[in-house]
Amino acid sequence: METTMPLTCCVPGCRSGYRSTTEKASLFCLPSDREQRHRWKRAIPRQETDAFRFESKAVRVCEKHFDPTDIIRADEFEISGQSVLLQREKLKLRFDALPRIFENLPAYFTKPKPRSRLTTRKSV
Repeated sequence: METTMPLTCCVPGCRSGYRSTTEKASLFCLPSDREQRHRWKRAIPRQETDAFRFESKAVRVCEKHFDPTDIIRADEFEISGQSVLLQREKLKLRFDALPRIFENLPAYFTKPKPRSRLTTRKSV
């Protein structure tokens, strides 16, 4: 019988996914989009080694490392002219989500989410 390794969060110091951890957290695969994947690799404070490669299909990052606004927990549908909100069984990340929260590491690893810029027009 073949045994598989449990999927765990790749962020140093994070215990999400380990059998000894009772708190459940959703785990997300690295993005398939090459540019976004590169951003994640730069954001996660972990070096690649012979034992760890970001390109592995088993690499996961848990929801604890994302800003709550980057996680889609429900979908909105319009049914008979009314807006209906349905909770997702499986959480989803926004396309531009980046892991930014690293609580088990020194504070300088955690990067605040940049505020969205409001564009203003100046009249000439």
